[in-house]
Amino acid sequence: AAMSDTSADSPTRVRESGMPPVEYWETLVDPEAMLDALGFTSGCHRKVAKRCESVETFDIEPRMVVQTEKRLQAAGLGNVNAQVRDVVADGYGLDEGTADAVLLMNILHCEEPVAMLRQAASLLSDRGVVYASHWRYDDTTPRGPPLAIRPRPEQLKQWAMETGLLEVAVGPVDCPPWHYGWSFRRVAQRVARGLRR
Repeated sequence: AAMSDTSADSPTRVRESGMPPVEYWETLVDPEAMLDALGFTSGCHRKVAKRCESVETFDIEPRMVVQTEKRLQAAGLGNVNAQVRDVVADGYGLDEGTADAVLLMNILHCEEPVAMLRQAASLLSDRGVVYASHWRYDDTTPRGPPLAIRPRPEQLKQWAMETGLLEVAVGPVDCPPWHYGWSFRRVAQRVARGLRR
Protein backbone atom coordinates (compact mmCIF):
# COMPACT_ATOMS: atom_id res chain seq x y z
CA ALA A 1 0.00 0.00 0.00
CA ALA A 2 1.09 3.60 -0.52
CA MET A 3 1.56 6.33 2.05
CA SER A 4 -1.75 7.47 3.49
CA ASP A 5 -3.16 10.97 3.37
CA THR A 6 -1.10 13.40 5.45
CA SER A 7 -3.79 15.87 6.42
CA ALA A 8 -3.77 17.22 9.99
CA ASP A 9 -6.04 14.44 11.21
CA SER A 10 -4.31 11.63 9.31
CA PRO A 11 -0.83 10.47 10.34
CA THR A 12 1.91 9.64 7.84
CA ARG A 13 2.19 5.91 7.47
CA VAL A 14 5.25 4.03 6.43
CA ARG A 15 4.42 2.12 3.28
CA GLU A 16 2.55 -1.14 3.94
CA SER A 17 1.79 -2.23 7.46
CA GLY A 18 -1.24 -3.30 9.38
CA MET A 19 -0.39 -5.17 12.52
CA PRO A 20 -1.64 -8.70 13.20
CA PRO A 21 -2.81 -9.70 16.69
CA VAL A 22 0.03 -9.36 19.19
CA GLU A 23 0.05 -13.08 19.98
CA TYR A 24 0.80 -13.87 16.33
CA TRP A 25 3.23 -10.98 15.88
CA GLU A 26 5.33 -12.21 18.80
CA THR A 27 5.83 -15.58 17.07
CA LEU A 28 7.50 -13.77 14.15
CA VAL A 29 10.18 -11.91 16.12
CA ASP A 30 12.62 -13.09 18.77
CA PRO A 31 13.54 -9.71 20.28
CA GLU A 32 16.03 -11.04 22.84
CA ALA A 33 17.98 -13.03 20.23
CA MET A 34 17.81 -10.12 17.78
CA LEU A 35 19.19 -7.66 20.31
CA ASP A 36 21.97 -10.07 21.24
CA ALA A 37 22.89 -10.71 17.58
CA LEU A 38 23.10 -6.97 16.96
CA GLY A 39 25.39 -6.45 19.95
CA PHE A 40 22.77 -4.82 22.19
CA THR A 41 24.02 -6.78 25.20
CA SER A 42 24.71 -6.29 28.87
CA GLY A 43 27.54 -3.84 29.35
CA CYS A 44 26.71 -2.24 26.01
CA HIS A 45 23.16 -0.91 26.37
CA ARG A 46 21.34 -3.75 28.19
CA LYS A 47 18.02 -5.33 26.99
CA VAL A 48 15.84 -2.56 25.69
CA ALA A 49 13.58 -1.64 28.66
CA LYS A 50 15.27 -4.11 31.01
CA ARG A 51 18.74 -3.26 29.70
CA CYS A 52 18.49 0.55 29.66
CA GLU A 53 18.29 3.32 32.20
CA SER A 54 15.62 5.09 30.16
CA VAL A 55 13.83 4.45 26.87
CA GLU A 56 11.82 6.70 24.57
CA THR A 57 9.50 4.73 22.29
CA PHE A 58 7.15 5.98 19.59
CA ASP A 59 4.26 4.58 17.63
CA ILE A 60 1.89 6.19 15.19
CA GLU A 61 -1.03 4.13 16.54
CA PRO A 62 -2.54 5.30 19.87
CA ARG A 63 -3.80 1.80 20.65
CA MET A 64 -0.26 0.40 20.33
CA VAL A 65 1.02 2.99 22.82
CA VAL A 66 -1.77 2.07 25.25
CA GLN A 67 -0.94 -1.62 24.84
CA THR A 68 2.77 -0.88 25.42
CA GLU A 69 2.00 1.12 28.56
CA LYS A 70 -0.14 -1.73 29.94
CA ARG A 71 2.61 -4.26 29.33
CA LEU A 72 5.23 -2.01 30.91
CA GLN A 73 3.06 -1.53 33.97
CA ALA A 74 2.47 -5.30 34.27
CA ALA A 75 6.24 -5.87 34.04
CA GLY A 76 6.93 -3.19 36.65
CA LEU A 77 9.01 -1.08 34.26
CA GLY A 78 8.80 2.66 34.86
CA ASN A 79 11.79 3.71 32.76
CA VAL A 80 9.96 3.88 29.42
CA ASN A 81 8.22 6.91 27.96
CA ALA A 82 5.82 5.66 25.26
CA GLN A 83 4.43 8.36 22.98
CA VAL A 84 2.06 8.61 20.06
CA ARG A 85 4.24 10.30 17.46
CA ASP A 86 4.56 10.34 13.70
CA VAL A 87 8.36 10.22 13.52
CA VAL A 88 8.33 10.18 9.71
CA ALA A 89 6.53 13.52 9.54
CA ASP A 90 7.53 15.10 12.85
CA GLY A 91 10.86 13.57 13.83
CA TYR A 92 11.67 12.20 17.26
CA GLY A 93 11.34 15.42 19.24
CA LEU A 94 14.60 14.68 21.07
CA ASP A 95 17.75 16.76 21.34
CA GLU A 96 20.68 15.87 19.12
CA GLY A 97 23.50 13.95 20.76
CA THR A 98 21.40 12.76 23.72
CA ALA A 99 20.89 9.06 22.93
CA ASP A 100 23.27 6.15 23.38
CA ALA A 101 21.28 3.98 20.95
CA VAL A 102 18.40 4.10 18.49
CA LEU A 103 16.51 0.97 17.41
CA LEU A 104 14.82 1.05 13.99
CA MET A 105 12.85 -2.13 13.49
CA ASN A 106 10.98 -2.91 10.27
CA ILE A 107 10.62 0.75 9.30
CA LEU A 108 13.33 1.42 6.74
CA HIS A 109 11.04 0.60 3.81
CA CYS A 110 9.81 4.18 4.30
CA GLU A 111 9.93 6.73 1.47
CA GLU A 112 13.18 8.36 2.66
CA PRO A 113 15.31 5.79 4.51
CA VAL A 114 18.54 7.84 4.32
CA ALA A 115 16.78 10.80 5.96
CA MET A 116 15.41 8.53 8.70
CA LEU A 117 18.86 7.03 9.34
CA ARG A 118 20.46 10.51 9.32
CA GLN A 119 17.93 11.76 11.85
CA ALA A 120 18.48 8.70 14.05
CA ALA A 121 22.26 9.19 13.83
CA SER A 122 21.94 12.85 14.81
CA LEU A 123 20.32 11.78 18.09
CA LEU A 124 23.40 9.76 19.06
CA SER A 125 26.24 10.79 21.27
CA ASP A 126 29.73 10.03 19.90
CA ARG A 127 30.08 6.29 19.28
CA GLY A 128 26.38 5.69 19.93
CA VAL A 129 24.74 2.97 17.83
CA VAL A 130 21.79 2.71 15.45
CA TYR A 131 20.42 -0.85 15.52
CA ALA A 132 18.49 -1.46 12.30
CA SER A 133 16.57 -4.63 11.53
CA HIS A 134 14.16 -5.62 8.82
CA TRP A 135 12.29 -8.54 7.32
CA ARG A 136 14.52 -10.78 5.21
CA TYR A 137 14.34 -10.15 1.48
CA ASP A 138 12.43 -13.36 0.90
CA ASP A 139 8.87 -13.79 -0.32
CA THR A 140 8.34 -16.77 1.99
CA THR A 141 8.31 -14.60 5.13
CA PRO A 142 4.87 -14.72 6.75
CA ARG A 143 4.61 -10.91 6.84
CA GLY A 144 6.54 -7.84 5.82
CA PRO A 145 6.22 -5.21 3.11
CA PRO A 146 6.10 -6.18 -0.57
CA LEU A 147 9.49 -7.13 -1.99
CA ALA A 148 9.34 -4.11 -4.31
CA ILE A 149 9.90 -1.83 -1.30
CA ARG A 150 11.55 -4.24 1.15
CA PRO A 151 15.23 -3.36 1.61
CA ARG A 152 17.97 -5.87 1.02
CA PRO A 153 20.74 -6.03 3.63
CA GLU A 154 23.25 -4.30 1.33
CA GLN A 155 20.78 -1.44 0.81
CA LEU A 156 20.62 -0.75 4.55
CA LYS A 157 24.42 -0.53 4.66
CA GLN A 158 24.50 1.78 1.62
CA TRP A 159 21.86 4.08 3.12
CA ALA A 160 23.70 4.23 6.45
CA MET A 161 26.96 5.16 4.69
CA GLU A 162 25.14 7.86 2.69
CA THR A 163 24.34 9.68 5.94
CA GLY A 164 28.03 10.49 6.44
CA LEU A 165 27.37 9.98 10.16
CA LEU A 166 27.48 6.20 10.53
CA GLU A 167 29.95 3.35 10.11
CA VAL A 168 29.38 -0.40 10.32
CA ALA A 169 29.74 -1.86 13.79
CA VAL A 170 28.15 -5.29 13.18
CA GLY A 171 26.40 -6.88 10.26
CA PRO A 172 24.67 -8.04 8.46
CA VAL A 173 23.54 -10.62 10.98
CA ASP A 174 20.78 -13.20 10.74
CA CYS A 175 18.01 -12.60 13.27
CA PRO A 176 15.84 -15.73 13.13
CA PRO A 177 13.18 -16.55 12.47
CA TRP A 178 12.47 -13.90 9.79
CA HIS A 179 14.78 -10.88 10.12
CA TYR A 180 18.30 -9.61 9.54
CA GLY A 181 20.01 -6.63 11.06
CA TRP A 182 22.93 -4.21 11.23
CA SER A 183 24.53 -2.12 13.95
CA PHE A 184 25.86 1.23 12.76
CA ARG A 185 28.11 3.27 15.06
CA ARG A 186 28.02 7.07 15.07
CA VAL A 187 31.34 8.35 13.83
CA ALA A 188 33.06 10.83 16.12
CA GLN A 189 31.64 14.35 15.78
CA ARG A 190 34.95 15.82 14.61
CA VAL A 191 35.31 13.13 11.93
CA ALA A 192 31.71 13.65 10.79
CA ARG A 193 32.27 17.41 10.52
CA GLY A 194 35.37 16.74 8.40
CA LEU A 195 33.29 14.56 6.06
CA ARG A 196 30.82 17.40 5.45
CA ARG A 197 33.47 19.85 4.22
